[in-house]
Amino acid sequence: MFKPEEITKKSKLDRFFFSKKDPMLDTLYLHKAWKGSIDVFHSEHILKNGPPFTYLLRQGASTYEFFISYVEESESIKHVPFKLELTIRKWSYKNGTGIISDDLENFIPLVIHCKKSACLPLS
Repeated sequence: MFKPEEITKKSKLDRFFFSKKDPMLDTLYLHKAWKGSIDVFHSEHILKNGPPFTYLLRQGASTYEFFISYVEESESIKHVPFKLELTIRKWSYKNGTGIISDDLENFIPLVIHCKKSACLPLS
């Protein structure tokens, strides 16, 4: 059984960590490449014939799941899933290959394998 002061400490800690995700979600939702809940076919249609490393950000299946859809150098379109999750007491953007960052602008070039200056957000 928890003592009342332990519950208070835990809930303050939870509120602190869970409030940190909101600015990170805002960063995504306000990003110039954000396209919301479009499907894979629509994202391919609007990226088609775009220059290499043109990308868009879109919603995945749940609140904390997303995709970076982008044009590869070969002009193929790739869709890379990523999540916003709590890792080692901080919220981070993370994809399945182990790329983790708490900064979206640094995360995107790592995921699409290009220099930051070469990444072109689809606006």
